Amino acid sequence: MKRIYFFLNSVHKGGSEEYVVLVASELVKLGYSITIVSNGTNRLEELKKLGIKHKRLRMPSIHTNDYDELSIVKKIYFKLIKYIVPLFFKKVDVIFSQHPGPSLVANELVKKYNLKHYNFVHHIIPNEYSDVYNLFDFKVDKFIAVSNEIKDFLKDKNINNVTVVPNPIVYDDFKQIEKLEQIILVGHVHKLKTLSVLTFLEVATQFPEYDFKIAGNINNEFAQELIEKYSEYKNIKFLGELYTTELYEEITKSKILVGVGRSAMDGIGLGTQTIVAGHVVGKNGGNYGGLVTRENFYDLAYNNFSGRNSTELITSDKLMNDIKNALDINQTDVKLINIAKKYNSLKTVVNKIVNIIEDIK
Repeated sequence: MKRIYFFLNSVHKGGSEEYVVLVASELVKLGYSITIVSNGTNRLEELKKLGIKHKRLRMPSIHTNDYDELSIVKKIYFKLIKYIVPLFFKKVDVIFSQHPGPSLVANELVKKYNLKHYNFVHHIIPNEYSDVYNLFDFKVDKFIAVSNEIKDFLKDKNINNVTVVPNPIVYDDFKQIEKLEQIILVGHVHKLKTLSVLTFLEVATQFPEYDFKIAGNINNEFAQELIEKYSEYKNIKFLGELYTTELYEEITKSKILVGVGRSAMDGIGLGTQTIVAGHVVGKNGGNYGGLVTRENFYDLAYNNFSGRNSTELITSDKLMNDIKNALDINQTDVKLINIAKKYNSLKTVVNKIVNIIEDIK
């Protein structure tokens, strides 16, 4: 039985965290011993039920490509960690890592014990892949990109040992129910997503007959300021972070979902009209993918449903127009749901991960 460790920032409700939990839970069923190492989790009981062990370790986050921008404390941490971490983690066979801070911590174990190391990359920004790696003799057997866009991004950095394994989704337990007069944005409410969040809220003020809900972390000053600012609008509701079952129920009963990445895939797979509205601008100058259809599904999937395939930026007019178009659609596109489920099949994703672990070509 191989002992597999996953290193990441935290295990909360984000898309990259859900990727790890879904894959790890399936690996447990296949007989692997799974431990997640992170700064902390609010899902400890869930992990225990799934047979996943969790170890808490303080690991700094990195949000830059420039080593000089790291604080003195972080620089000292990464100089000393190579002497400390191997003392606590000895019985390990394979390591998966994601996020620069935890990945550099995992890298010290990899070098100390000559372990297999696979690194997940979920985004093209420095808090997912950082050029700081180049200063630390970063040893990775294979990078796992969640989209072809990220594979291209890594190739631009002369990294060629990359394979694409998309986000896994699974919805078999959820049935279609009558849609309510509500529209939901799924995503954390923080400054990095200012444009998409503010555009959603602006549009919400124009549709008083619909409930506009936001599901995602609100434990920050930016979110609290927005909650106060929009408190007079009775149709705007900030739900905070939801458990997966609660989130899927909210998505299923919504007429429209606005989001990116895993959130968008959740909307498509659960039969909710989905609008891709991002916040990071891509090579083509845009971040707004618009309403998802069978015709544009694969173009959007190439960029992990981020909207970065587009030449258009999100605006309130574009979002309002697509919401109106989506509200005019009365029938669920079952073929689109099946395309999404096949493309993001949990079974297919896990098979690819197992092949990587077992070095099956």
